[in-house]
Amino acid sequence: MVDVNVPVSAALNPSSVPGQVASAAFAQRFELVISARLTDELSAVLRRPKFAEFVTRDQVDGFTEAVEGAGHPAEDPAEVAPFTRDEDDDYLVALAVVSEADRIVTGDEDLLEADGLPVRVLKPRQFLEELDEP
Repeated sequence: MVDVNVPVSAALNPSSVPGQVASAAFAQRFELVISARLTDELSAVLRRPKFAEFVTRDQVDGFTEAVEGAGHPAEDPAEVAPFTRDEDDDYLVALAVVSEADRIVTGDEDLLEADGLPVRVLKPRQFLEELDEP
């Protein structure tokens, strides 16, 4: 599963490492978990005024639709236990658990530094390296 910060970075800079993760998802090189909350958050973040000079509303709509089309839908978790310092991060961990994702790909230091999570957490570059391993 991929934290929203990864596709946001990918939309803003397609040639970046997060952009390569997005390309791998679009090519179905891994199973991308999506949920209504994740796609809503992706669209909302990309529509923030600070990103308006980088992506148009049409581009946001197209990119969000592409992510939805590449993903495997999961139900948002009914309950979210406190795993981290951030409630939004707790949601990602809970979604990973209920969707049986084997890892979370993120640039979020709160998740990357959290101990004792029930799922592995990797930076986008680490994920790509693992994806390319035979």
